[in-house]
Amino acid sequence: MPRYPEEIEYSEKYSDGLYEYRHVTLPKAAAWIKIRYTSESQLLTEAEWRSLGVWGSRGWVHYVIHRPQPHILLFRRPLGTDPLTGITPTTVFKVHFSMKGNEVVNVKCTSFAGVEVCTSDFAANAQVSNMRAIIAGKRGCLPERLELIHTTGDVLKDDETRLLRDLLSDE
Repeated sequence: MPRYPEEIEYSEKYSDGLYEYRHVTLPKAAAWIKIRYTSESQLLTEAEWRSLGVWGSRGWVHYVIHRPQPHILLFRRPLGTDPLTGITPTTVFKVHFSMKGNEVVNVKCTSFAGVEVCTSDFAANAQVSNMRAIIAGKRGCLPERLELIHTTGDVLKDDETRLLRDLLSDE
């Protein structure tokens, strides 16, 4: 039998290195409104969870439903999110490419001050999105919040059609 509090309860924040989390337990009346108007299987938008009386700073996203207890809302936001604006931080690196053998491209990321922050080897036919995901994992940031700038000044986008080997010729 689920436990329903008299008033909305907020957990302490906790984190895993990429996100901070918090869970909110709804009282029975608010839980029934949620279920009645949105269904148990629908994630809530910010406007919807605020309309239930849940408050919180900006940037929180209802990200998963715990089916055994749909009256408990699970929220997360990227670490470093500005609580006033909800804007997440962006990490920016300059990317240097060099061939290492016939089928391997070495990718070195530097800060704009020229300090090397990471280096990785990739298959020459890898795409920018693969490179971004691996670099983000190494640096402990979210791929969508990682901006990669080629030494030419071009921003490398995930929809980039050129392969990493093709980016060598730009240097």
